[in-house]
Amino acid sequence: MDTINFDLGSFTHFNMTSTANNILSFGAPIFENNGDTEVVPASPTFTSQPLADLGLSRDYHLHPQGLNQGGGNYSVSLWGSLAGGPPVPLPAAAWLFGSGVIGLAGLARRKMMANA
Repeated sequence: MDTINFDLGSFTHFNMTSTANNILSFGAPIFENNGDTEVVPASPTFTSQPLADLGLSRDYHLHPQGLNQGGGNYSVSLWGSLAGGPPVPLPAAAWLFGSGVIGLAGLARRKMMANA
């Protein structure tokens, strides 16, 4: 069994295809490296499978598996694509924190002017 480690980085979707010669069955389950949890069950092909960017140097590992019939071989191609969707808005907590910092700066300035 081979193991292929990969990191999606900014890629959150990927496609994986396999070509097999003289292989009775082929599968490639995907595991999360953090905890070795299976996140995608074995399948000959995966199309546009969403996976999260876990922020690790190697987020996932792929286990290509096959039952060889008569000296055959297999190859796996793996590639990612950029995530689509709207940009994430700034949370309300950030706006509240920013306005609090500005308010504290104003109070400090007022106190400095009163002492002068």
